[in-house]
Amino acid sequence: MSDRQRVLYLMCFGSPGSRYAPEGVRAAQDAGWTVCVMTSPKGREFVDVERVEAMTGFPVRSEYKQPDEPDAFPSADAFLAAPITVTSVNKWAAGIGDTVPLGYLIEGYGLNIPTVAMPYSNHAHMAHPVFNRSLRALESFNVTVLLGDGTEDDRGRPNLLPPDRFPWRAGLAALEHAMRP
Repeated sequence: MSDRQRVLYLMCFGSPGSRYAPEGVRAAQDAGWTVCVMTSPKGREFVDVERVEAMTGFPVRSEYKQPDEPDAFPSADAFLAAPITVTSVNKWAAGIGDTVPLGYLIEGYGLNIPTVAMPYSNHAHMAHPVFNRSLRALESFNVTVLLGDGTEDDRGRPNLLPPDRFPWRAGLAALEHAMRP
């Protein structure tokens, strides 16, 4: 890689965990990434857009640009889809790119961009069988999937940390691992 800093696209969706995107940005910056944030329309409602833009120096993208417009972001070296909802996981696995981050995630497969997905929802949503099939599909696309904090509760379900303790650093560590040759 050249002397330029690595670029991470942090993609936030309509999850309460997206409220803590600044912590994810800071963790990625501390790990040496240039961070660009994009959100689904619902994700944008949770993200403190002004704060994230001030932290990154880039606009938060949640709408597609026109083909003749210059891109506001440098090219990505990696994607972190976090927190991503059950609905967005299912759309992604099915190839439905109806939001900016989903479009990039779908394209990322064809470009072989290292990608980590960190679903964050409630156990009732995550229990749906289509979600589990979608996770397996994403893994077959070479996406690293992290659920909860890596441990399980007494029912065998992923332990979901409160949104203010979202495991950003675990996602970044998984991304570093995914990027190894």
